[in-house]
Amino acid sequence: KDKLGRKSVLAMLKGKKGNSKKTVLMIGHTDTVGISDYGSLKEYANKPYELTEKFKEIASTLPEEVRRDLESGDYLFGRGLFDMKTGDAIIMALMEEISKDIENFEGNLIYAAVCDEEGNSGGMLSVIPELVKIQEQEGFEYLALLDTDYMTSEFEGDENKYVYIGTVGKLMPSFYVVGKETHVGESFKGIDPNQIASSITNRINLNADFCDVAEGEVSLPPITLKQRDLKPEYSVQIAKTATLFFNYATHCSTPDEVLVKMKGAAIEAFQSTIDNLNIQYERFCKLAGREYKKLPWQARALTYEELYTKVK
Repeated sequence: KDKLGRKSVLAMLKGKKGNSKKTVLMIGHTDTVGISDYGSLKEYANKPYELTEKFKEIASTLPEEVRRDLESGDYLFGRGLFDMKTGDAIIMALMEEISKDIENFEGNLIYAAVCDEEGNSGGMLSVIPELVKIQEQEGFEYLALLDTDYMTSEFEGDENKYVYIGTVGKLMPSFYVVGKETHVGESFKGIDPNQIASSITNRINLNADFCDVAEGEVSLPPITLKQRDLKPEYSVQIAKTATLFFNYATHCSTPDEVLVKMKGAAIEAFQSTIDNLNIQYERFCKLAGREYKKLPWQARALTYEELYTKVK
């Protein structure tokens, strides 16, 4: 159940010409990301006509590209207009047009307007069992799935219009980092999970080593979606644990292959943290006139499965 009370909507058109079971699925999402980044104009974020007028009042403060689009009069602005109210509108217009002459339409159309794409994909996940049920009840043959989500330029000045064929896989490699707490007055007696997490980000974030190439198409490299420590309050003791996760796009890598790569990257990142700590500790000892002893840390990374097996 959706905690915000949103619902996904399914619409079906059955052509009356012949008795074809051939069916095309069309999908679009009806939610958007948040509006806080609209700042003082956020009350207009979902009102494209009013927002476009408001933008005219502050045109001199907008980036040149935005100002150009605004002055052309060919564009509307607003949250979700691009992603993806326009896409939903296109599907609705198609359904409406075809329904006017349903007697001469052969085949079937199903439109799924999903209520959650931007959060946890709950909308699509809720719709899949319904699509399976319809397929079984009606004996439909699903031929293709069309998603009218937005397209974008591949590079600055790109005027091409794209149709995307196939799909890009998405994984979310997640890391739980355990350090060793210490008081800030004894800094080198612990190991900071934030430093390890930062090393992992440095090693993985936007690193082309992790791009997939398939038929000349290159997936974007991973990028962090969240990074934070799990310390709930202020104190002069460093955090014990931290967490971070990435958006990882795939064309051909399987989850187990990605896991191997991520585990390797984590060990490398952890080791680089230890190496750097030893360098800094040796420098500190020289400055303070103390004896340097190599720090005791050893890099280790476990997959969830390995940890689970050990604990069990």
